Amino acid sequence: MDGERAPARDRGAPALAVLEPAPLVMVSVHRAGRGGGADEVWLSPGGQGVWVARMAAEMGAAPRVCAPVGGRPGSVLPALVAAEGIELVGVECPAPSAVWVSTGRDGDEADVAHTASPRLDRHEADRLYNVALAAGLEAGLAVLTGLADPGILPRGFYARLTRDLRENGVTVVADVSPPLIDAVAGAGVSVLKASHEELVAARLAATDGRDELISAVGGLREAGARAVLVSRRAEPALAHTGRALLEIVHPRLEELNPRGAGDAMTGALAAALARGEPIEAAMRVAVAAGCLNVTRRGLGTGERRAIEAMAEVVRSRRLGAAAPAEVGDGG
Repeated sequence: MDGERAPARDRGAPALAVLEPAPLVMVSVHRAGRGGGADEVWLSPGGQGVWVARMAAEMGAAPRVCAPVGGRPGSVLPALVAAEGIELVGVECPAPSAVWVSTGRDGDEADVAHTASPRLDRHEADRLYNVALAAGLEAGLAVLTGLADPGILPRGFYARLTRDLRENGVTVVADVSPPLIDAVAGAGVSVLKASHEELVAARLAATDGRDELISAVGGLREAGARAVLVSRRAEPALAHTGRALLEIVHPRLEELNPRGAGDAMTGALAAALARGEPIEAAMRVAVAAGCLNVTRRGLGTGERRAIEAMAEVVRSRRLGAAAPAEVGDGG
């Protein structure tokens, strides 16, 4: 956590479940250098789902991360996650969880070591599915994060989980890698968060031009996604709320570290929806969180008060309208 305190837990905080298929233990070594002093070593949990949950906790939610854990690295993950103010529901696996060791900061390349996340066999995948499904049903809102290695989970896992949750009234937010974007959209995901680079990589947009991305948003809606939010780095985000096509304009800020902004957006979006915020307001909060995340070190980090203040100056402009649809309905 780079020395920051975990957010205080509110007993009345809205719950949400987060699927994290590949958690890791992160070891950051900060050399003192020639100026003297002592070296510093930071231990923290990592993985997209953890970073999303970190921001959701900061924004007042009570996230429960569902993840496979194994070996000695897996044995320390619950304590590291708990230090972030997050609950970890672990699925025990024999293969050790991944470890990232670097002299850089969160999100930098692991210049010392980076072990691979284990691929789950069918029994482990089934247990993770059951844990994530139960947590999502209990919370009423679930966030699905993606896979750096598509071999970690079997094909169809994400589409099936999205459908099962949605058909039982759960709001599903997905922030997944390009091979899975079509799968969750076709399964009727409530809100799909993607970057412009991911839409191009998935061949849903030929270029990162505004018109191409708007067309891709329309295609995802036609495929089944109820709402879509597309980040575009310094450019205004594009969104479809299920009722209207929007351009969401945020202040331009100097980037300190661009990594983790998308995860901050997803965590803030999920927390706002869990609190019952309207989808358009939740998207503005998400854009504010991503905007501020680039001004600081640490993935999925931020301060709630600053994010909510920034959300007040984020503006959404309607580009078009659509037939009414509710993000949170279970049908």
